Amino acid sequence: AQMLDALGQVNDQLGRFDDAERLLRRALQLRRSQHGDNHVDVATTLTNLAVVVRQRRRGEEALTLTREALAIRERVLGPRHPDIAVTLNSMAEMTNDAAVAESLIRTARDIQRAAFGSDHMAITTTNLTLVDILRKRGAYDEAESLLRENLAIRERLVGSEHPSVASSVTSLGNFLLSYRKQPAAAESLFNRA
Repeated sequence: AQMLDALGQVNDQLGRFDDAERLLRRALQLRRSQHGDNHVDVATTLTNLAVVVRQRRRGEEALTLTREALAIRERVLGPRHPDIAVTLNSMAEMTNDAAVAESLIRTARDIQRAAFGSDHMAITTTNLTLVDILRKRGAYDEAESLLRENLAIRERLVGSEHPSVASSVTSLGNFLLSYRKQPAAAESLFNRA
């Protein structure tokens, strides 16, 4: 089951979605027969299958699979486990309702902060998803604040010369140029990056 799951993910990354779905469905079948419906391995394969199904433009089915994975993880791991945050992030990407997506992302970030503290790379990834949502609804002050938070977190974790810091500096510069109309500040950030 583990190997079938891994092969399914590889086929997904190679764009062989028929093979990926077939392999992941077989892995899911084996995992359910081994563990029942309340095991994290079942949830993992459900999540991987949801990714493939979503890429095949079957969004509702993907969301159903992800909800099932979330329910399993909550039962087995508890509602505040970091894996719950990962699943909530996936659900947010799948929903077409911006308000629901924002709520899911904020909950995921709260879980991550409780589990990891305020300085963790996972929080920066979640923040970027939230920035995109905020940008779309015109909440520029909060979006900018999160981009600055990401930059500060990354500088504290990996130092100011790390490529991920350059990425954060560039993201902030692009935001300031495009949404704040601050070309001088953006240029300074681009030079730094």
